[in-house]
Amino acid sequence: MKAFVIMPYGGDDPGLIKEYNRIFRFLISEAISLYDPNIEVIRQDHSGEGGQILRNVITNIAESDLVIADLSNANWNVAYELGMRHVMNKYGTVLICNDRTELPYDVKFLNVIMYPADSWLDHVEELTDTISRNIAKSMSRERSDSPVFDIFAALPPNLTAMLSNTNDEEQKRMMQMSKDLQEANEEITRLRQRIESLGLDAAQSEEKQSVNFRSLFRTAINNRVYNSDAAVAKLRELADAKDYEGFSEFLAQVLENGYLDETDCRNVYFLCDNLNVPEISRIFLETVVEYYPENEELRAFLANEYSQDYHNRDKALTLVNESVGIRRRDGRYEALPKVRSARLLGSMFDVYLHLRKYPEIIAIGEVLLKAAPRHQALIYRNMCTAAIRTEDLDLAKKCLDILLELAPEDERSHYSAYKYYDALGDQFSAYESLERCIACSPDDVDYYRLMADQIRVERIVRMKDGEIHRIETTDREKYAVPFLLQALFKNPNQAMSKVQDFLKRNGFTDTLERLNKFMRNQLDREEFLSAYDFSAVNYCSTDLLKK
Repeated sequence: MKAFVIMPYGGDDPGLIKEYNRIFRFLISEAISLYDPNIEVIRQDHSGEGGQILRNVITNIAESDLVIADLSNANWNVAYELGMRHVMNKYGTVLICNDRTELPYDVKFLNVIMYPADSWLDHVEELTDTISRNIAKSMSRERSDSPVFDIFAALPPNLTAMLSNTNDEEQKRMMQMSKDLQEANEEITRLRQRIESLGLDAAQSEEKQSVNFRSLFRTAINNRVYNSDAAVAKLRELADAKDYEGFSEFLAQVLENGYLDETDCRNVYFLCDNLNVPEISRIFLETVVEYYPENEELRAFLANEYSQDYHNRDKALTLVNESVGIRRRDGRYEALPKVRSARLLGSMFDVYLHLRKYPEIIAIGEVLLKAAPRHQALIYRNMCTAAIRTEDLDLAKKCLDILLELAPEDERSHYSAYKYYDALGDQFSAYESLERCIACSPDDVDYYRLMADQIRVERIVRMKDGEIHRIETTDREKYAVPFLLQALFKNPNQAMSKVQDFLKRNGFTDTLERLNKFMRNQLDREEFLSAYDFSAVNYCSTDLLKK
């Protein structure tokens, strides 16, 4: 799902720019994440000087499942874009506005969530809850969000969906030409700004006028691949192909010739992180943090990278503490007044875990439980991990019990239980916790691998009678391999190397040979699977574990 945010950007006023960035990050994005953390949130900056609206803005307005529109300060662009949304979509539009703005007559009678312009941060949790509830109501499609569809009830709920079903090739060709022209126009604007930044004054106006616009057009079209969505798509393609050299070369070209907004930067960092080349991640983050110094998430990601480098560990702590708003005074930690996202807190705990600062995690966690109560599950999860690492199993159990009550359907809660019971030496309970991890997150291949290892090492498995039993050493392969195969069936690209490594490392050579024959179509499926007992892995897919 995709959410698009329509809002003012502050024009040339640095104070307003910063304020609207904070509203986007801590109020709107948090409310959307509270409704569904998996929604992709997009905010597209544009000039606001009139003329042609960017094509990708119109596309996002039309095609997004959800649109949040902030009507504050009666911004013309916002009004125009909201009008387009109301014409194109019957559902999925939520309106907010600060209380200093007098709403015009046409929207005064719509459902607009008002927030205090001067003190919204003091009420941010209440406001995000309200916005999130309105999102849920809007997405339920119980009633129209658009006055256009209220009057013309026979219109299809989504006009672009209706148009996308046509086969008008000429229309598609014209739309592509329009997109190409718009992207060329954007690049020309950027090139003009670069020329002006060189210091050309009025006395050099003749030289300015001699610019070769044909050359600029060609450059604009050639460079469009380095900008925003196109750049991220190309980088994702290179990352999926594990083309490390191509990825790093193209990323360098993007940073030199293109443009990435803050959301793009976050997505590109995730691609860098998945490549598992820390130096690329660090260099990229150091570069974009200079572009967006107010973005605390990017700063926290950089701190996470620093924490894995022995020479930058002190820098990592300083950077992440500043981003999250944590300081130490007179031997005690305290939290500064600040809005903290789950991703930001998660990055902070990752830094402290990398640095093995386990007592500090517990102390900071106690402070954050009061300062950021919405994220209690995340905080207790990390406190539980730190308590296990310090062998304070009483505290770990206390945190775990609260965590399981707060987030019983989150597989990470049950993974914390698995680590606790493993440290306690209760392998039967550890096995049950892994079962719940798989039940809550059946597509995560790592849980299947962990379960196979649990069976191999502890020689326990749930039999067909529904009870967990000890098994003979010779039966480990029979019961462990089905979990590996299930991972392989779920995600062959991600699981294949892990499965082969597991089989080689643990001496399951017979299965490895049979697997290779099966992959080469030299062994049929029934014959291959007949050697293994799938009752234990099938049990994990039942609803019993979720109750």
